[in-house]
Amino acid sequence: MKEIEPRYKCPCSQTILRHLRVIEDELKSKIQRTLDLCEFIALDTDCWTSRSQEGYMNVNAHIVNNVWEPQIFTLSIQELSERHTAENLSDSLQIVAAEWQINTKIVSIVHDNASNIVVAVDNMMNVESNSSCAAHTINLAVRDALKQDDIFTVLTKGSKIVSHFHHYVIASQALAKKQEQLGLPQLKLIQSVRTRWNSDLHMIERLVENRGAIMAVLADRTVTTHLQVKNLEVTEHEWRILENLIPVLKPLEFSTAVLSGAPASMVRPIIRTVIVNHLSSKTEGVSKTLAEASSTRFQMKSQGDISIYQKASFLDPRHKDLEAEPILQQAAIRKLIELEATSLAPTESESNAQTSSNSVLDFLFKKPEHAHLSSAAQQVQLYLCEPQIDINMDPFQWWKSHEKKFPQLTRLAKKYLCIPATSVASERTFSTAGNIVSPQRSCLASENVSTNVFIFQNKFLLQQ
Repeated sequence: MKEIEPRYKCPCSQTILRHLRVIEDELKSKIQRTLDLCEFIALDTDCWTSRSQEGYMNVNAHIVNNVWEPQIFTLSIQELSERHTAENLSDSLQIVAAEWQINTKIVSIVHDNASNIVVAVDNMMNVESNSSCAAHTINLAVRDALKQDDIFTVLTKGSKIVSHFHHYVIASQALAKKQEQLGLPQLKLIQSVRTRWNSDLHMIERLVENRGAIMAVLADRTVTTHLQVKNLEVTEHEWRILENLIPVLKPLEFSTAVLSGAPASMVRPIIRTVIVNHLSSKTEGVSKTLAEASSTRFQMKSQGDISIYQKASFLDPRHKDLEAEPILQQAAIRKLIELEATSLAPTESESNAQTSSNSVLDFLFKKPEHAHLSSAAQQVQLYLCEPQIDINMDPFQWWKSHEKKFPQLTRLAKKYLCIPATSVASERTFSTAGNIVSPQRSCLASENVSTNVFIFQNKFLLQQ
């Protein structure tokens, strides 16, 4: 700047921080006004450790606003200086809820399946549901299935092959030449990551796609020694196992991708569809194991208490027929929704709207004061008579056009459809945090990290 414009004085770091604090306060005010208008709010949370080994907890809020648009706000990414015990996590969540004045509005908190956060949410007052992230649950189900001895052995061999080509330059160069000769895309092999099951699928796909090139390089004694070949040898039967795993795991990868941006109402219908249409067609092998693991992890055959996922599915017009639920559970879910809708008193805004719209005919044909007690049952029956909409349609737009017809069910729809299926929003926040706390900025103060991440995640509000 001294060369470009000598008269310009660059602002110091403190000046920039003051500007950032002003922007942060502006965003907080906008979010607070929106949350104040919401009757129901769902949260998702997760923990992250930065490059400088500082622990952070992220909390996102999920709502359905007055015009039936789902919205996500990052409320907090704060440093956790103490151990990640259930008590400390619970205290941190309660502090965030109190700061944003949403203590009595939280419907559910979505999180991974770690025992500490499960207990932390259970210890919180006024939180109706403790919801596990569907993506994490799918990961656990797949891990259960891939523990079979023959599959585990093959995956271990595949991982060794990928490591060999990653660590030996001569081998990787020979692989690139063979790919070119065979007309294959010159793509590197993919290594699996223990915490992400779909990395196993990506590794398998890349290995099978490049099988010819890999085998040619391993057979070339000028590139690969006899000892290396002995450690990396994959039999025809093992290649067939890898090939057969792809169509089994692919539907679950698609399911994870869909659920990453979906409401909780989609969880049970998708898992049921995957089990019935893609896994149960085979009666043995990894398909059967994976079907059983998925059914157990998601409690698909449970006849116990009605879960928040089941209530959300009923209030999603794409799944209101409850095809994913056992027959006996379907009637129980409908009855529970009816009772909950009956208990909902009209909100102040609804009462004012009814009063302001009263006409002479409204007065003459007014209903008895107790009419609202039976209206919930009537609304459920009318809702059941509506045709179930196509899976590709927008449930929020459907409710927007039907909210006057089903006033009490509409409130329940906002309550349960605001709950996300996964805690992916927190993962995305941590990706932002990882870009901010880079190797060149690893010594940023925790409050500055929080400010930067908060502004970046909510920057869309600056344009409103």
